[in-house]
Amino acid sequence: MGAGPREATGPRVGALRTRRRHVPGDPAGRLGGTRRVGLRRVAPREGGASPRGAGPGRRAPLPRRRASDPRSVPRRGARVNLPDRTVLGNGAVLVSSALPSNPFVAFRGSVPAGVTAEGGAHGVAEFTARLLLSGTRRMSAAKLADRLEGIGATLEFRNGEELLSFQGRCTRDTTAETIRILVECLARPAFPAREIDRVRKELENDLRIEADDTRSRAMRELARSVFPKDHPYGRDPKGDADRIRRIRRSDIVAFHASHVG
Repeated sequence: MGAGPREATGPRVGALRTRRRHVPGDPAGRLGGTRRVGLRRVAPREGGASPRGAGPGRRAPLPRRRASDPRSVPRRGARVNLPDRTVLGNGAVLVSSALPSNPFVAFRGSVPAGVTAEGGAHGVAEFTARLLLSGTRRMSAAKLADRLEGIGATLEFRNGEELLSFQGRCTRDTTAETIRILVECLARPAFPAREIDRVRKELENDLRIEADDTRSRAMRELARSVFPKDHPYGRDPKGDADRIRRIRRSDIVAFHASHVG
């Protein structure tokens, strides 16, 4: 007796099976965990048609990825909150953006006192930048470090081709104290002789390290080839070994008074 027509069945979920997670170095599979994987059987549509994109040996297409969160893209004509711009009494420009949910304050700024301001005194800007945290007329380097650590703040200075830059981070409650320390370091550094000798040794050591580094030497030679002789972009901000030995405290004080203080 022949078999009758097979009744159509709708989609159903088959039995769950386990799949063992592979762990490298564990051929027996004892360390890998297992997870349960569900198998779904998809019934063909009426007329024998398979779901679009499905078929023998083919997987059904993945669902479309959701569009980006509309809240992250301003609507046309919507108001965009730009940073606030304020000109201080001394001419400095302050650009700020409020993040009420963030308990920290991050700041950065610059003074036009980089390599371009050195003239023929190559290397003096690098000395100045490295010495700004080495003590002020009121606090030694150790007291500065202890005070910043005590209020949970960070502060650093860096020399560049055109700018002496600074950046830091603190909490909202310690912002005023951190800015006071920043201003004191910029306006009233002490430049102690022992700290100048320490920086001199640091720079000499940096030059020795760069001389052994192929990439540093190649980049320096490339800059010399691209820019004219004595161009600020074509020379090492640290100067050379001869200049590092000859720079004195009076050179640093004069540069700071002319371009920073």
